Order: sequence, then C-alpha cells, then structure tokens
Amino acid sequence: MYRVMLVEDEALVRNSMAENVAWAEYGFELSAICEDGRQAISKLNIELPDVVITDICMPFMDGLELARYICEHYPSVLVLVLTGFNEFAYAQQAIKLHVYDYILKPVSLKELGTILFNLRLELDRRYEETQRLVKLKSEALHAAPVLRNKYFYELTAQSADTNWALEAAERNGISFCGDTFAACIAEVDDMPAARSALAGAARELLYFVVFNIAAEIAQTMPGCFAAQLGGRKTLLVISGS
Repeated sequence: MYRVMLVEDEALVRNSMAENVAWAEYGFELSAICEDGRQAISKLNIELPDVVITDICMPFMDGLELARYICEHYPSVLVLVLTGFNEFAYAQQAIKLHVYDYILKPVSLKELGTILFNLRLELDRRYEETQRLVKLKSEALHAAPVLRNKYFYELTAQSADTNWALEAAERNGISFCGDTFAACIAEVDDMPAARSALAGAARELLYFVVFNIAAEIAQTMPGCFAAQLGGRKTLLVISGS
C-alpha cells in the first residue's frame, strides 16, 4: 500500500478525513496525521510518505510553504492541497510548485475517492516506470562484460582499423592509458581423458579460475583489462606510457 500523510489544522476536518475515508480500498495507508506544516516536516524523514494531503491556511507554516519544502527536498512525493473557494489564488500558486492536484473544500467522500483512485493509477505508473528503468540498468550491467568480450575478440581475431578500435573502445567504456600496450593470452589445454565428464568439468573450472585471476590483476591498475575470448582463452591487456 502507498503511504499518506494528512496535514490539517482543523480538528473536525482532520478527524473526519482520517476516520471516514476508506483509504485501504484505494490502496492507501494513512501513516501520519499532522496539525501543521512544521509538524509535517519533522515527521517527513521518519514517515517518508508517497503522498502528502495538506490544507493551505495553517498556523506556523502554511500548505504552500510545506509544498515548496517537499518539492525541494522530496521531489518524488506527490502533494495534494486542500483549499477553500476564496483561496483559489493560493491554489494557482500551488500548481507552480508542481503540486499534483488541489481539492476544493468542503470535500465530499465521493470526490476524494475519485482523486485517490486517479492518484493510485499515477503512483502505479511511476512504480512500473521505475521497475522498467531498474530492469534496463540491470540488463545493461549484465550486457557490459559480454560486449567487452566481443570487442576484444574482434580486436584480436582480425587486423582491426585503429579508428574503429578507439571508437568501439569508447562505446564499451574501455579507456586505454598511453600509447604502449602489452597483451597475453592464456589458454586452458585439453586435460587427460578429456572425454570424461569429470575432466571436462575440471577444465571449465580451471578456465574460470584463470579468467578470475586475470580480472583481479586488471583491477589493480588503470588501462588494464581482462576478457574471455572463447575457446577457453583469457586475454589480459595492459596499456600505459
């Protein structure tokens, strides 16, 4: 469920909204109730809600000041403001503060329910977008070693053009140091009784160990890279001046 903080200085309105709104039916949990903006700010770090519903006219710190603070410090939190009809100018200011929506008082349960329903859709959309970005980032991280291996394989398998080599290196996040290079290839040979499953597994393990040793060496200095070339070959490249 998404978390809601309610900020309202009028006890009657505050209690009515807290007790009469079916928060759970819309996918929300009322996690904090505050009497003014100052109290809300003191609880934001602790509660970290997804949504803040705040009145505009309150003592100590009004809803616009609170909205401004949230916009600057918690930009992912959605803010809804409660406003009276004669406070519409304040609502216009709230829109400039990237407030998600405003609710005209007195608010009916039906109207608030519609707003919460739409708010839930927006939060779901944001969550799905975040998950998509996380998945893309994860896929990119997993793809990076594969692309790097492919680059070094192409670099060693043929007489590569210098411009291509430098441009492709930059695309794959490979930064050589200086203009002097040393390279070595370690290849795991066939082991006795290579046809046996045990020997084959031992050979694969040795290949894995050799590559990991090369990768550890590569991490100790800039311009040094390890790659798997296929055919149980490990490449270690050192560049410098």
